[in-house]
Amino acid sequence: MRQSSRTTLAGLTGRPIRSIDVVTEQVDLGRGTLGTIATALHVRTRPSTVRRQLRFAVGDTVDTLRIAESLRRLRQRRYLADVEVEGTSCSGTDAVDLVVRTRDAWSTKAEVSMNSSSGGGTAGTTNQSSGTSSTVGLEERNLLGSGRGAKLYVRSFGSRLGAGVLLDDPWFLGSAYSAQLGSDSYRDGADLRLRLAKREQSMFDVWGSSLTMARGIRKVPGADTLRRDAASLLVTRRLGSGEDVDQVTSAIFGVEGELTRLVAAPGAALVGPAFAARRLVAIDLGMRRRTVRYDTLTWLLPGAAIVDVPLGVEGEVVAGAGWDMAAGAPALHLDAWGGRAWLPNVGSLLTTDIWSSGYLTGGAWRAGNVRGAVTYRRNAKRGSWTTRLSAERLFAPDPDTHALIADDPTTSILTDRLRLSQTAVAVGLERSVRLRGLTRSWALVGAAFVAASLREDAAGYSPEMLTLGVAGLGLRAAPRRAGRGTFRLDVGYPIAGSSIVPRRFYLGLSVSPSFDQSRHRSGVDY
Repeated sequence: MRQSSRTTLAGLTGRPIRSIDVVTEQVDLGRGTLGTIATALHVRTRPSTVRRQLRFAVGDTVDTLRIAESLRRLRQRRYLADVEVEGTSCSGTDAVDLVVRTRDAWSTKAEVSMNSSSGGGTAGTTNQSSGTSSTVGLEERNLLGSGRGAKLYVRSFGSRLGAGVLLDDPWFLGSAYSAQLGSDSYRDGADLRLRLAKREQSMFDVWGSSLTMARGIRKVPGADTLRRDAASLLVTRRLGSGEDVDQVTSAIFGVEGELTRLVAAPGAALVGPAFAARRLVAIDLGMRRRTVRYDTLTWLLPGAAIVDVPLGVEGEVVAGAGWDMAAGAPALHLDAWGGRAWLPNVGSLLTTDIWSSGYLTGGAWRAGNVRGAVTYRRNAKRGSWTTRLSAERLFAPDPDTHALIADDPTTSILTDRLRLSQTAVAVGLERSVRLRGLTRSWALVGAAFVAASLREDAAGYSPEMLTLGVAGLGLRAAPRRAGRGTFRLDVGYPIAGSSIVPRRFYLGLSVSPSFDQSRHRSGVDY
């Protein structure tokens, strides 16, 4: 009996595993001269690198959850183009021989990206927490076939231009921990980020831990000045035991510290106060809930790529209770996310999410944010329909928080001052059509869209809410595998709205994250 699958081996459930072989296939870049040379230069992924992601071993029985989780983890590795498992058993025995096959992707990539964010004040960074940044760089995702990564890049953020490096070691010094180290240098400051976390063997792990540290300094006469230093140590402990469950719940506890001082430039357009200061030490308590059940879709991305969809309610809440020495008062730091994904019927996906973060100090909510989104996607001929409703509310935001709802197509026509809002609601409808393949990793997609937004006019142009409706066409560079964002080029025109909105065609460049990239609390950087 032989069975192969890219998702699980349900037909062999319960049979003992006699052997496990790993076969890694070389990247195939074509038969041309350049393709032949590039293929020869590529270092194939080591079988040991793949084995480290497997959640089953010789002597275990075939468990569909563990095999599915292993294949899901391997699909998330961006240096692999495909993965499947094959099980073989001979007549007269229940024992199964497994072969895990992977095919490499070209792992050295030129990165050209744009990213948008909508506030929240990420600790330890000197960039504004809202706006658009552009990055050009070179990334190696699979150094010598080891699964380790390194990236060199140049990044612009508004008028700021800097260079950075990011190192990623999933098996730090051969230990049970993973490590990430990043550094950005600008003319007016620098950022430094470090994350060290216990490598997860399975979502059923009893214990987990992570240490994060960040520093950001920015200081130029006449401009915004800030300093952010933050550190946290969190430990997770699974509640309950056994693996015959649909959800895994873990308790979170630890400590955190933060030193933040921000002063807005004279005359800067602001939503909240012009000055913010925090010197917080707190004890953290929280809860995390993760689903064990997944389903797969093949219509969401071009090329019938497999997309893993978690089924059920998930979320994470961390509350830090302590003392803010800058305010001389007790303080509570909240960081939370909760969401759920549904497959209402064949060919549809519905996701709902809510985020909240901020500081309760002296009875006042500061640097606060509450945001929610509902997204419905529906399969259609050669493409899909997408409908999205988003809403956001800021409370006394830090001076470097300037925009709301980064996934709102109407923001491209608004000036920075018109984007100043404490409350915003946006809705959009898009029909996408796959046009052609661009590379092995990307496809060209066309789109038609309509979108509308409602914003509180915090800039003071009008005592009324700012309204805007737009319609337009766009081109998309859509990924052919999960976990990557979509590059958007939109041409639109306002079809309705407040009189102060410019009546002209606009060109918008942005990146839409994949459906699962932002589904975590804001204090977690995956």
